[in-house]
Amino acid sequence: MSATISLAPNPANKCFGCGGDNAGGMKLTFEQDNVNRKIVGRFVLGERSRGRRIAHGGIIATLLDEAMGKVCRFREVRAVTAELTVEYLKP
Repeated sequence: MSATISLAPNPANKCFGCGGDNAGGMKLTFEQDNVNRKIVGRFVLGERSRGRRIAHGGIIATLLDEAMGKVCRFREVRAVTAELTVEYLKP
Protein backbone atom coordinates (compact mmCIF):
# COMPACT_ATOMS: atom_id res chain seq x y z
CA MET A 1 0.00 0.00 0.00
CA SER A 2 1.27 3.47 -0.90
CA ALA A 3 2.35 5.84 1.89
CA THR A 4 -0.23 8.46 0.85
CA ILE A 5 -3.46 7.88 -1.03
CA SER A 6 -5.65 10.61 -2.50
CA LEU A 7 -9.31 10.07 -1.61
CA ALA A 8 -10.95 12.03 -4.41
CA PRO A 9 -14.75 12.28 -4.89
CA ASN A 10 -16.28 9.24 -6.56
CA PRO A 11 -17.84 10.46 -9.84
CA ALA A 12 -20.79 8.04 -9.40
CA ASN A 13 -21.57 9.04 -5.77
CA LYS A 14 -24.29 11.62 -5.05
CA CYS A 15 -23.15 12.27 -1.45
CA PHE A 16 -23.27 15.98 -0.53
CA GLY A 17 -19.86 15.89 1.14
CA CYS A 18 -17.66 13.47 -0.78
CA GLY A 19 -19.62 12.62 -3.90
CA GLY A 20 -18.60 13.70 -7.36
CA ASP A 21 -22.10 13.42 -8.87
CA ASN A 22 -23.80 16.16 -6.86
CA ALA A 23 -23.83 19.54 -8.62
CA GLY A 24 -24.44 21.36 -5.32
CA GLY A 25 -22.15 19.15 -3.26
CA MET A 26 -18.81 19.98 -1.67
CA LYS A 27 -16.77 17.35 -3.60
CA LEU A 28 -14.39 16.96 -0.65
CA THR A 29 -10.98 15.39 -1.22
CA PHE A 30 -8.88 13.91 1.56
CA GLU A 31 -5.42 12.35 1.79
CA GLN A 32 -4.86 9.10 3.64
CA ASP A 33 -1.41 9.06 5.25
CA ASN A 34 -0.66 5.38 5.91
CA VAL A 35 2.68 6.05 7.62
CA ASN A 36 1.30 8.37 10.31
CA ARG A 37 -2.21 6.83 10.16
CA LYS A 38 -4.05 10.09 9.65
CA ILE A 39 -6.55 11.62 7.29
CA VAL A 40 -5.93 15.15 6.03
CA GLY A 41 -8.36 17.45 4.28
CA ARG A 42 -7.80 21.06 3.27
CA PHE A 43 -10.81 23.13 2.26
CA VAL A 44 -11.64 26.65 1.22
CA LEU A 45 -15.28 27.41 1.92
CA GLY A 46 -17.12 29.58 -0.56
CA GLU A 47 -19.80 32.12 0.24
CA ARG A 48 -22.52 29.44 0.07
CA SER A 49 -21.00 27.71 3.11
CA ARG A 50 -20.59 30.64 5.45
CA GLY A 51 -22.05 33.83 6.79
CA ARG A 52 -19.99 36.99 6.82
CA ARG A 53 -16.80 35.36 8.03
CA ILE A 54 -18.02 32.32 9.95
CA ALA A 55 -18.49 28.83 8.53
CA HIS A 56 -22.03 27.47 8.81
CA GLY A 57 -22.31 24.96 11.68
CA GLY A 58 -23.85 22.34 9.40
CA ILE A 59 -20.87 22.59 7.07
CA ILE A 60 -18.47 22.11 9.98
CA ALA A 61 -20.46 19.04 11.04
CA THR A 62 -20.33 17.74 7.46
CA LEU A 63 -16.52 18.10 7.41
CA LEU A 64 -16.24 16.22 10.72
CA ASP A 65 -18.60 13.48 9.52
CA GLU A 66 -16.72 12.98 6.26
CA ALA A 67 -13.31 12.91 7.99
CA MET A 68 -14.49 10.32 10.52
CA GLY A 69 -15.86 8.19 7.70
CA LYS A 70 -12.44 8.22 6.08
CA VAL A 71 -10.67 7.29 9.34
CA CYS A 72 -12.61 4.01 9.30
CA ARG A 73 -10.45 2.99 6.34
CA PHE A 74 -7.54 2.23 8.71
CA ARG A 75 -9.58 -0.66 10.13
CA GLU A 76 -10.94 -1.60 6.72
CA VAL A 77 -14.47 -0.88 7.91
CA ARG A 78 -17.29 0.95 6.13
CA ALA A 79 -19.53 2.86 8.50
CA VAL A 80 -22.24 5.48 8.36
CA THR A 81 -23.12 8.02 11.01
CA ALA A 82 -26.03 7.04 13.23
CA GLU A 83 -25.81 10.18 15.34
CA LEU A 84 -23.60 13.25 15.43
CA THR A 85 -23.75 15.87 18.17
CA VAL A 86 -21.61 18.98 17.94
CA GLU A 87 -21.62 21.66 20.62
CA TYR A 88 -20.37 24.98 19.31
CA LEU A 89 -18.92 27.10 22.10
CA LYS A 90 -18.43 30.32 20.11
CA PRO A 91 -18.67 31.56 16.55
